[in-house]
Amino acid sequence: MSSTSPSGKSKAAQDIILYSSMDIRNKEQVAQLREKLLAWSESDHEKFSTQAREFFRACGVPVRDPHAENATTVSSFINGAPLYAIANTTHSEFDVIHGKVNRGAKLWNSMPLEGRQEFFRIMAEEVGKKYKAAIDLAITLEVGKAGSEFSKTIAWDEWAASAPVGRHLSGTFVMDDLGRRYYLSQIRYIPADASHVYFYESSRSYGLGICGSTNGFNYPAALAVPDVVCSRVCGNGFIGKVPSKAPSFLYIRKLAEGEAIDLMAKRFSEYPWAAKAKAGGVDLESDVIVRRLKNGFGIVSGRDIIESWAKECTTLRVVGGKEAGKVFREHRKEIDPRMEHTILELAGNNPVVIMPSAASLEGGLEAIVATLAEGNKSNSGQRCTSPRRWLVHRDVYEAVKQLAVANYQSSANNENAAIDNPLHPDTEVGAMDKGGFTAAQKYLDAARKAGATIIGGNRVLTDRFPGAYYMTPALVLWEGVPDKNKKLMHAEEVFAPIANLEMVDDLQDAIDKTNLSTENLSGGFYCDEARVSELCRFIAHTNLGSLIHNGPPKDLSPGGVHAGRDDGGVGITGSLQSLEQYMRPRQENNIRLLARVDSITAAKKLADEMLTTK
Repeated sequence: MSSTSPSGKSKAAQDIILYSSMDIRNKEQVAQLREKLLAWSESDHEKFSTQAREFFRACGVPVRDPHAENATTVSSFINGAPLYAIANTTHSEFDVIHGKVNRGAKLWNSMPLEGRQEFFRIMAEEVGKKYKAAIDLAITLEVGKAGSEFSKTIAWDEWAASAPVGRHLSGTFVMDDLGRRYYLSQIRYIPADASHVYFYESSRSYGLGICGSTNGFNYPAALAVPDVVCSRVCGNGFIGKVPSKAPSFLYIRKLAEGEAIDLMAKRFSEYPWAAKAKAGGVDLESDVIVRRLKNGFGIVSGRDIIESWAKECTTLRVVGGKEAGKVFREHRKEIDPRMEHTILELAGNNPVVIMPSAASLEGGLEAIVATLAEGNKSNSGQRCTSPRRWLVHRDVYEAVKQLAVANYQSSANNENAAIDNPLHPDTEVGAMDKGGFTAAQKYLDAARKAGATIIGGNRVLTDRFPGAYYMTPALVLWEGVPDKNKKLMHAEEVFAPIANLEMVDDLQDAIDKTNLSTENLSGGFYCDEARVSELCRFIAHTNLGSLIHNGPPKDLSPGGVHAGRDDGGVGITGSLQSLEQYMRPRQENNIRLLARVDSITAAKKLADEMLTTK
């Protein structure tokens, strides 16, 4: 029987009332709620779900009771308990959202570039950090993740507000006296036969209209924010389709962006670009204009409107698997036949090559194995850049195998307690989704039948969380298995904490085995500086979207490129060049000369100044 307060309300009711109207920007309140949810997640699922639902309502999520009709139920990976339901967007509702975003897009496109960058400066420096605790808690509740994605979201906001992005969008470019044209950031590639370098600025580029994005559940914030940012800094509206397992981030982001727009409106008269904005119809002293700018951010959910949404978005960015790629390629082929404005980040059966000279690197093979194992184990292996295939040269194979076996044996049954309730602050690895766990077990069973040796891959914490899935990382040793049976490891990405250890005879063997997969998103290559020629040959003869020298596979965005090829993806995320996917072709009339420099050394110096000065 629950205790009763003098007011006659039960303690449970008081808890819910306390947090139903909470300010999600108040990190102390969020921390208190997190502690309560930690206890309830294991002791009282009904109270856990009820209070979590109130929290998500405070986050701006249009919460419905679980199992509502025409809605998608969101359950927590932590314990399997249903959290809330979110209504599936109908075609008529989509038309209304599209109309509002289209009006907002015209205003975003008319806003001076200085204003769009000021918006992202406010997000990065003033507003965004207020929502960190709420974003972290929301993601943990939905997808059972330990840790935070917030640094990635801030990095994108900072990048959008940076001088290099401003220079690029304003049309600044470089041309040498032989007529060869370069982006400002590419000036180091100008050949030595150029005697003069000219700096130009063309008329500014324009946004295409409305950009769309849907992201995987595994990184609900970090995977959504690239399109959230790139769409508007280039002058577009945005319609995000939330992932069914983790919808909340976009709603929290919309709340934060609304606050940033309100701050801009409050300061509007102080901005030197205010008169230019008014002339373009963007008067932030008008409540109607402010409301329409906020409506430039739309959110949809459910499967019914996917085809309409994919075709109505001028630029579309999708994070998913190979099968999702096939579907969206089909949807986009009529409106974007050359796939110039379609960005698909798909499967990542990522290889890592360890050559003999890697043993001489700082930290030696011990540091390499520790880094790769951490990358494979984190986020329950549900990372697009997880190092899944370790291709180790025969000269160092035994040493690497001993280190890897010891590492994975230490976590095979969770003796180190790294896997635990992700609401606990000391937890390193949380839960995973049922689909990923099921696919992982199917793969491990097939690997055993093929003759491989497996360490780990066990389900744990079933006594505390019988309705959830916590799995220890697995190491699959393919030594001694016939080549025909090894095709399994190269076939398709398994979205789980599984590493495959395979011996290669030489560099060519590593290249051949890498290319047995068509899902190479990113890769790693370990060799010392004296053997960089091996790295160059590997790059030239494989189909990776990106390759890290002496490091694990990694998403280099926003400053660097993150991309896949073949079944790994289409288009690029990150880097200045990626912004072209969100813009109309530049108008080449009205070009003005900014400067002429008579040496490449002086040109590089001027370019550095332009790229680092706001």
